[in-house]
Amino acid sequence: MAMSHGVEGTFRLGDVFSKSFGMFGRHFVAFVLLTGIANIPNYVFQWAFVSPPPTPGALPEFNPWALLAIPVGIVCSTIATGAITYGVVQDLRDGPVSIGEAVTIAARRFLPMFGVALAVGILAFLGAILLVVPAFIVICMYFVAAPVCIAEREGVGASLSRSRFLTKGHRWQIFGAFILIFIISLIAGGVIVGAVGAVSIIGSTSVTIFQDAVNAVLGAFFAVLGAVFYYHLRVAKEGVDLAKIANVFD
Repeated sequence: MAMSHGVEGTFRLGDVFSKSFGMFGRHFVAFVLLTGIANIPNYVFQWAFVSPPPTPGALPEFNPWALLAIPVGIVCSTIATGAITYGVVQDLRDGPVSIGEAVTIAARRFLPMFGVALAVGILAFLGAILLVVPAFIVICMYFVAAPVCIAEREGVGASLSRSRFLTKGHRWQIFGAFILIFIISLIAGGVIVGAVGAVSIIGSTSVTIFQDAVNAVLGAFFAVLGAVFYYHLRVAKEGVDLAKIANVFD
């Protein structure tokens, strides 16, 4: 396959988004299914323990079990990110994107990836609380830690360190990507609010399903974006070709 290796030192945010949107469009069903499958425990947990508010706009009733929603969500997003990272690499080298193989790869690297997700979450939380390092800087700094963990088979500490190196000098571009995703999320949120406004017609169950579907689409795209960022950052900073990144899956 003809593959542009890029020029060391160059990085264009437009190229990242162009490749991400193109790849997401080609594998929309597979990537959203991967996200949905990975989040099945999360959906079951929410349906079982997180009660919806009795009326639109009201606060949900407190349930102590709902406190587990965060770790359950981290576990599910970890599996989804790992699976989609594999799918992105497969697409880049024109290989087939197999849902079963992607889930297998993610499961194989689950523990270190979970450690990475947990570490980044704790660091961002501490940054937000202590205001030593703003949370968004922490998130941008470790934006590609998960792709590093699965594509380079690194542990938690090494993945965080590699992500700091790869994102250095490009964190404002990553922040810009977050702003764009935030705008997209606001638009999607507006659609959800419109659906909630029609709750008396379609019912709260349908609204919840619709909201979960929108979140699955956004989550899948965010995982694709992170993996494509990782690829472009490695090409720009190290001049590596795709074969060197992909051979870990062979």
